[in-house]
Amino acid sequence: MNKKKIDYRFKILYAVAILMVVAGHCDGGGISLDFAQWFPYEGIHLALFTFCSGYFFKDAALKRPGRYVCKKLRTLILPMYGYTIAYGLLVRLLHRWGFQIGGKFNLHNILISPLNDGHQFVLNMAGWYIVPLFMVEILNCMIRAFFKRKGWQIPEWIFFAGAVLIGMGGNFLAIMEYRTSWWLTVVRILYFAPFYYMPRT
Repeated sequence: MNKKKIDYRFKILYAVAILMVVAGHCDGGGISLDFAQWFPYEGIHLALFTFCSGYFFKDAALKRPGRYVCKKLRTLILPMYGYTIAYGLLVRLLHRWGFQIGGKFNLHNILISPLNDGHQFVLNMAGWYIVPLFMVEILNCMIRAFFKRKGWQIPEWIFFAGAVLIGMGGNFLAIMEYRTSWWLTVVRILYFAPFYYMPRT
């Protein structure tokens, strides 16, 4: 029986990222971790998760990119809609009990809002990260599969350089206030691109 080898370096990275996410949301809620004063981690904790995802991308996915897309839909998007519905029902129940939290339980908040906002039911706001991650993973696979089919050997540093330029474009859009509705989704995708490509360079 072959045991799957565990890369504990990334277990540690995930633990650090989780600690940063928790620390970033605790300040003002009874817990203050002062190291944020000298290390502004709130802008990179989810980028660190994206970095880890890029490390674990396997070129074997390029042989059957359609299967890869289906796998990501099954493991990321379907669960996202599942818990969106669950949180929507919970919020609707809380509304009946007098709690004023979250939006209405309607088709827009269930189907559309998870794609361009993710905060519609408040309790599920951490789920906004799923769609940008999904899109970065899918676009990466599609671009690489296209070049492989053409027989073009593209060095990894070129992929990374392109991703850095894309990330800069995302930051520029955010600075220019293009960060609402669908623009917000675009900015998030562009921002995460360099971190996803970084581990392969």
